[in-house]
Amino acid sequence: MLKQIVDSIIDAEKSAEQTVAKAQEQSKNILFEAQTKADEIAEKSAAENKKLAKSLEDEATAKADKQAAKVLADGKKQADENILKFNKNKDKTVDFVIGRLVDKCQ
Repeated sequence: MLKQIVDSIIDAEKSAEQTVAKAQEQSKNILFEAQTKADEIAEKSAAENKKLAKSLEDEATAKADKQAAKVLADGKKQADENILKFNKNKDKTVDFVIGRLVDKCQ
């Protein structure tokens, strides 16, 4: 009877060791899977962030280019208007100066 009890305890210990070993193996597998999943999520997130950053950069560049083109067009228009005013006023100024010189010479 004592032998049966000892054998039963030994069997229970072996069973417990096997259960613990199985649980440790499952724990390792769960941790490995969790780390793999976390790595995949991090990679996907990084790729999405890079894509979003590129999109925002392209959008900002397009907006800046559009604004720069408008500023350049406005500047060219203003310069053209100034040139026209200069040319118009230049003839009047030359006529005025010549007229004054002629008046003084007479």
